[in-house]
Order: sequence, then structure tokens, then C-alpha cells
Amino acid sequence: MPNSFLTLYSVVLRTACLKLSFELNKQWRNKVRSQQYEREKELSDHAVVIKELQKVIGNERIAKEQLDNQVCFSLVVACYMNVPLMLN
Repeated sequence: MPNSFLTLYSVVLRTACLKLSFELNKQWRNKVRSQQYEREKELSDHAVVIKELQKVIGNERIAKEQLDNQVCFSLVVACYMNVPLMLN
């Protein structure tokens, strides 16, 4: 009888360990999936912010070029018309 009790106890203990191992593995997989989702969301958010910043920089570059062109044009016209420049 004692031998069968130990065998039964061993089977029960092994089953409990397998169930616990399975549950921990399941929790770990869920945690990893959750972290992956969060990282992907962060990357997506960062990509959106980068695109917005690139648009702002592009618009500022265009505005600067337009202003440079206006200044150059004004200088050319002033030189052509022999108008003294007042740069303050």
C-alpha cells in the first residue's frame, strides 16, 4: 500500500507542477504579447509625430525660401533702380 500511495502522490504532484508550469507559461506569453502591443503602438505614435514634424519643417523651409527670394528680389530691384538700401 505505501508504494501505491507514493506513486499516486507522485502523479498528483507532477500533474500539479505541470498545471502550474502551463499557467505560468500562459501568463508569461500574455505579458509578452501585451508588451509587444505597447511597443508597436509607441512606434506607430512616434511615426505619426515624426511625419508631423517633417511637415512642419518642410513648411518652414518653404517659408524661409520664399522670404529669401523676396529679399533677393528686393535687393535686385533696389540695385537696378539705384535706390539706397535701409537695412536696420
